[in-house]
Amino acid sequence: MIYTYFFHKSWVCMGIPYHNGRSAPAVGDMRIFSCTKY
Repeated sequence: MIYTYFFHKSWVCMGIPYHNGRSAPAVGDMRIFSCTKY
C-alpha cells in the first residue's frame, strides 16, 4: 500500500490515494485514515 501525507489548512492527513479517472488526484480521491492538527 502507498501511504500519502497531505496538508490542508492546519491539518495533516494520512491516506491512500486513488483516482476517479482524472489525470490529477484531488482531496476527494483520498481514503483518509487519520488527520492531526499541526
